[in-house]
Amino acid sequence: MRQYLLDTNILSHVIKQPQSTLTQKILALESDSLCTSIIVACELHYGVEKKGVVD
Repeated sequence: MRQYLLDTNILSHVIKQPQSTLTQKILALESDSLCTSIIVACELHYGVEKKGVVD
């Protein structure tokens, strides 16, 4: 099975544009084939906190 490492730009795009062609292609993949790094997860968490989206 092929694995896909999603970076910050890709995941931000998916969040901001859930109806985009890229998002639809990612959603069509098996969830077991998708992953990201702890660094990307921390960057996204930081961005959410900076924007005040969560408490």
